[in-house]
Amino acid sequence: MLDIITPSGDRPLQFSLCVEWMKKQTFTGKVNWIIADDSIASHYETPKMPDNWSVTHLKINRLTLPTFSTQSDNILKALENVKNDKIVMVEDDDYYHPSWLETCDKNLNNCDIFGRTRVIFYNISNKTFWDKQYNNGLNPMCQTSFKSTLIPKFKDICSKNTELLDHLLWGLVEDSKKIFLSNNKIEYVIGIKGLSGRGGMSRKHTMIFNNPDPDYYYLKKFIGENALTRYKQYA
Repeated sequence: MLDIITPSGDRPLQFSLCVEWMKKQTFTGKVNWIIADDSIASHYETPKMPDNWSVTHLKINRLTLPTFSTQSDNILKALENVKNDKIVMVEDDDYYHPSWLETCDKNLNNCDIFGRTRVIFYNISNKTFWDKQYNNGLNPMCQTSFKSTLIPKFKDICSKNTELLDHLLWGLVEDSKKIFLSNNKIEYVIGIKGLSGRGGMSRKHTMIFNNPDPDYYYLKKFIGENALTRYKQYA
């Protein structure tokens, strides 16, 4: 059984793609998808998911947006609705391989926090990417999953509305209780940047990365033609 947390707001295109990637997941256990939606223009429609999924759609009302990102507050509200021992962070604009949830579920049987050794960010608007091995015991939020024992301290981190949520969450766990998926596995998460809508917390959303990919060849290699076509519609 898994809880998925997706903080979002005023990003309907990204969220519609996120729903697509979640519907393709091969995980057959029970899933509770907690969507922390603070859209000001209009809250999203609650997605209709497979029978093994339930959706907890938190429609957060804000009159105006603060100058800083609302991600911390949205995650904090989502953590109050967690029902299971395993939690997977799913960000609305990123690509998730169909076996990602299944992979997180299996690995969390043997650790407190799970991620990948490889981190890939791709800016869809300027066709550049960043591909790096992470060997410092951390992972970005988009490919982090963790056990519910971390919730109390993670709530405290979120309550301080800091930019470094992922670093601080990983910092709660000693190295012996972390697992990183090895580089030769196919269960990719691609951090997609440069889509329209409300900006994200990370400065990488507007960066031009060092590696150009003018024909989308690199991105297609990881996500396939169908997913690439969907992203290109919004580039």
